[in-house]
Amino acid sequence: MLKKILITDDHAIIRMGLVRLLQHLLPGTVVLEASSRLATLSVAREEPELDLLLLDLNLPDGQGLRTAEEVLALRPLLPVAIVSSEEDPAVVRRAMALGLVGYIPKSTNAELTENAMRLLLTGGSYWPRAAVVRSACAAQPLLGERQQEVLGAVCRGLSNKQIGAELGLTEATVKAHLTQIFRVLKVNSRSQAIAATLRQPRDAAGD
Repeated sequence: MLKKILITDDHAIIRMGLVRLLQHLLPGTVVLEASSRLATLSVAREEPELDLLLLDLNLPDGQGLRTAEEVLALRPLLPVAIVSSEEDPAVVRRAMALGLVGYIPKSTNAELTENAMRLLLTGGSYWPRAAVVRSACAAQPLLGERQQEVLGAVCRGLSNKQIGAELGLTEATVKAHLTQIFRVLKVNSRSQAIAATLRQPRDAAGD
C-alpha cells in the first residue's frame, strides 16, 4: 500500500532532499509539499488518506510546536514527526509529550537520517539523544524489569524486531510485553506510552 506523506518546510532544498529520500526508501510514495502553517493545515483538512507529516518547527507563520498541536487537533491519529535544526532536549521532550512519533535534527548524518525515516515509514518512531529519552522513560513501578527494558527500547525508537534482537526475545514476546505495558499505562500506542511516562513525574509533583 502506497504512503501519502506531507513535508512542511519553508526551504525548498530541504523539501527536495526529503522527497528524494522518501521516494528512494519507498518507491511510489505520494509526497505532498507545504511551506507554511496555513498550507499544512489546509492539506491536513483536505487529505484524509495522509499517512505521515514531516514538519519543520520554524515556519514563517507558525513557530515552535504550535503547528503540530493544530494539526493533531484536526487529525488526532495522524503520525507527526519533526525535522528541525532545533536540538534543545526540552523541545524534543515536549514533542514526545504531545504524542508525536519522531524528531530528526537536521544535523543528523545521512545514514542515521535514512534509518530514522525507515522507522517512521514502517510505523515506528525515532528520537535523538537516546540517553535523555531513556532517563525520561524509566522507573515505571508497575512494570516488571523486562517490560522496563522493552519500554526503554521503545523510547529509543526501536522496532519490535530490533527490540527482540537487542534483548534476545522473539517478536511475539516483544508484542506480548507491549500489550502489557499499554494495559498498565492505559494507552493504545507507542507514542502514547512515551507521552504517559513523560507526564507521570510532572503529574506526581502536581504540575
